[in-house]
Amino acid sequence: MMLKSSDIVEVRYSKIHNDYINNDIKIACLSDTHISRKTTKEDIAFMIYTIKKENPDYIFLLGDIIDSYHLMDESSTRAKVTSLLVKLSEISKVYFVIGNHDYIYYDEEYGFTEGEIDRWDFYNMYNNIKFINNEIIDEENIVIGGYNEPYRVYHNRDKDVFKNDFCNYNLEKVKGDKPKVLLLHSPDPFKQEENIDLVKDYNIIMSGHTHNGCVPSFLDKVWIPKHSGIITSSRELFPKDVRGIKKLNTGSYLYHNGGWTKIANSSPKKYQILDSMCNRQIDITTITNDQNIKNIKVYTKKYKKNITE
Repeated sequence: MMLKSSDIVEVRYSKIHNDYINNDIKIACLSDTHISRKTTKEDIAFMIYTIKKENPDYIFLLGDIIDSYHLMDESSTRAKVTSLLVKLSEISKVYFVIGNHDYIYYDEEYGFTEGEIDRWDFYNMYNNIKFINNEIIDEENIVIGGYNEPYRVYHNRDKDVFKNDFCNYNLEKVKGDKPKVLLLHSPDPFKQEENIDLVKDYNIIMSGHTHNGCVPSFLDKVWIPKHSGIITSSRELFPKDVRGIKKLNTGSYLYHNGGWTKIANSSPKKYQILDSMCNRQIDITTITNDQNIKNIKVYTKKYKKNITE
């Protein structure tokens, strides 16, 4: 049996200098798992194994945990989600936000519609799992903001929706002499300069949604346009600012997490061939006071799935 590109996980390691800490903080970041009826126990095990061997201090999930909203009504799919979150929480503390697939669905009468975000509060009953619902968490050695973007960030876009919503929750008022990290699903709001200023006090902004532009692994090393991809999850061709780690003009670093799944199972079949051509991707970020690290250092490694599992 031959390995496909989707049986390989590409781990992007980054180290970011921060003066405010004494001991390194290691973060594992996973996005766009798109758990569906097709997701197997082996798929979940591959995610768990990849993160467990890194022994992180924190695990962040950046949304699109499930492939479509109503799948959480099915006990089998809900059990897969619970299995993933609980097994991750046995490694270290898990913080997560949700994405558009987790709470937005299409209604024949009303079009795209918001479902119940509060259903994700269920996971707060578990030890070491926290759904960050538009709030700031002050941990012992790090501050974590979590923002769940409303419907109008993804559909019927309003220029000021991010600004108004973000400020309504006082998420821009992040303070303290600790590293500050913001979690959200879509990086699209940061295409507007005024929104970048709102997050200037966060050292790191971690996002998913763009699926690394769905660039197949055989093109990855020769793909020339910086931060650009081939197609987004919303089927925008040759999108800009969908890949890599970008230093914003405020000094913050914007991460585009490559995502575990590149093309959702709910997408048209003609696009799904791309998913098997792309590596799974996660981020392992170390925040350090190492004086040898100037700003940021990045490198990647690839690991193969054990297909005999």
